[in-house]
Amino acid sequence: MKKLVLILLCVSMVLSLTACGFSKRIVEAAENKAETVKTFRCDDLSIELTNDFMTMNFIDDTYNFIWGSGDVTVMGLYSEFEDDILQNMDAFEYAQAFRDNLSESDPSEVTLLDTIPTIEHTTIDEKGEKMIYLLAFYKAEHGIWLVTFGAEEDDYSEHYSDICKYAKTVKCN
Repeated sequence: MKKLVLILLCVSMVLSLTACGFSKRIVEAAENKAETVKTFRCDDLSIELTNDFMTMNFIDDTYNFIWGSGDVTVMGLYSEFEDDILQNMDAFEYAQAFRDNLSESDPSEVTLLDTIPTIEHTTIDEKGEKMIYLLAFYKAEHGIWLVTFGAEEDDYSEHYSDICKYAKTVKCN
């Protein structure tokens, strides 16, 4: 009888250890799936986001693209160079000129995220929610891409490192 109890105890222990390992593998697989990188494209721009993002162009046709994840929205607007002055500006100079026209939202100074000129600004949306935006500027061959990463204040703080990571993946071909 003692041998039977001992064998059952050993089998029970092996099964519980196996189940814990199996559960851990399921959790790891779910975490890896959530972090799957997906490349989004619009004209000559590409950006790496996660598979949580989806196309949301139906919201506003002002932008060339709108991609959202529920917490973070990424919007892109392309401005083609119309004169030599703009064509000779680099992305930082363009960001500075753009900032000068954002006085109503009290934007930050132009800063660099690695080599990407960025501006942060805050607005209140129609529901009274505080929205924070990171505007990133990318020079393309014939124009400038303004890529805006926006979120409600709490979501922005939570996802700021992700937003910076996304901004660094933008490529203009």
